[in-house]
Amino acid sequence: MTAISTPTSDSPPLTSVVILEDDASYRELVAAAVTEAGDLTVAGQYGSVEVALASGGVEAQVILLDVNLPGKTGVEGLTDLREKFCNADGVGVGS
Repeated sequence: MTAISTPTSDSPPLTSVVILEDDASYRELVAAAVTEAGDLTVAGQYGSVEVALASGGVEAQVILLDVNLPGKTGVEGLTDLREKFCNADGVGVGS
């Protein structure tokens, strides 16, 4: 197990990540891995594109999403998600 570093005033800002995954247990697993990375922080977790778009909106640099989400798929919602989360410039797609 690796130690999680605590940012200091000299540390670069953490990269914020939004996770979209309809399987709650897998979503929690991904969130734990992101948090354990030390230089990443989870800005939001959602089970569907629709729920994410209806949220209050957070700033994120990376969106990790499942392409097979219920309702609007990750691929279908990608443009709207990038606009909602301040044009996140990194997108990871999984299934």
